[in-house]
Amino acid sequence: MKTVKISNGLLSFNSNGLLETIEGANKAAQDVARAILTEYNSYFDTGSNLNNTEMNSDVSELAIERSVYDAVYRLISAQINASQNDRIVRVEQIKTATVDATTVVFYVQVLHESGQTAEFADTITSLDHLIDVEKVYK
Repeated sequence: MKTVKISNGLLSFNSNGLLETIEGANKAAQDVARAILTEYNSYFDTGSNLNNTEMNSDVSELAIERSVYDAVYRLISAQINASQNDRIVRVEQIKTATVDATTVVFYVQVLHESGQTAEFADTITSLDHLIDVEKVYK
């Protein structure tokens, strides 16, 4: 199953001005990124809860890993329920690492049904705890 290619958050066009499409492991990597970086929507049961993660706690890494894991498994379940034939089979690995008190990086690798792996990595940064928002807007 093909889908429209997204590059740097924008639709991707080829040199002829036509929309580019992707499939296979490349589509899987794009689907994983969308699932993780989109805020959770209970109506569609898609997305992640990364925006609710407390970054200054001792369990930030674990909370991010759990949120990423949940988002990817919701994606896999949706693909199975829709009987997609171009789908992710399983999560191969999720790694998280704390960089400092406000930054955690994560890496996700999934197995596509073609046997290829797809990867996605990103950095989660939050400085909300450094500013008392209530004091700023009063």
